[in-house]
Amino acid sequence: MNVKFEKVDNVNARLTVSFVEEDYKADVKRSLNELGQRRPIKGFRPGHVPMGMLQRMYGMQVLADVVDRKLSREVSNYIVENKVPVLGEPMLSTDTRVDFNTQKDFEFTFDLGLEPEFDVTIDSTLNIPYYNIEVTDEMVEKQNASYRHRYGKEVPGEVSDEESHITGKLVELDEAGKASVRGPEGGRQHRLQPPQSHWRQRGASGLDTGRGQRGGRYGYCRLPLHGH
Repeated sequence: MNVKFEKVDNVNARLTVSFVEEDYKADVKRSLNELGQRRPIKGFRPGHVPMGMLQRMYGMQVLADVVDRKLSREVSNYIVENKVPVLGEPMLSTDTRVDFNTQKDFEFTFDLGLEPEFDVTIDSTLNIPYYNIEVTDEMVEKQNASYRHRYGKEVPGEVSDEESHITGKLVELDEAGKASVRGPEGGRQHRLQPPQSHWRQRGASGLDTGRGQRGGRYGYCRLPLHGH
């Protein structure tokens, strides 16, 4: 296994990780053996499935998983151990081409964004404003209400209002405005939960506001459905 770091400029770099078969062969064999122990295969007792059969059935998937784990670990370890000042996540380069069916050696290249170097002079000439913020009871109550709304427990209600989470069923209609019966299971039907803002903008979206609706009642809207 080989890891190569190349600095392109002050804010860009490339990290290349190369594997040969010996780097992953033992791990692939171990993973296939574990798979043979866990996954029942008709005609064989657990742990007695021939390696050739396991290789044919799961070899490529296991190989990809093993290489992916090793690759992630090597990239992470290199960045940490060498204190590479990375911004964001490494991005797999579009130049990387891998075929687990035909290749035995693999090379992966990542594009890295680097923190730019800069100096900040902090002395008596630096003027930073200091703000005194008065926290009112109204602000505290508004924040508390926001937390209750976001993290509170949802329970069924009798009557909806503008803050209700409304769910419904989207049903395909025919030209006469009736539920379509096309196909063995009728027209297309989907569960949906539109954003609250849609229920408040009847004029813009054509949706009933739902406000004041009692549980079990329905509102309707017409939507064009394009099928194949």
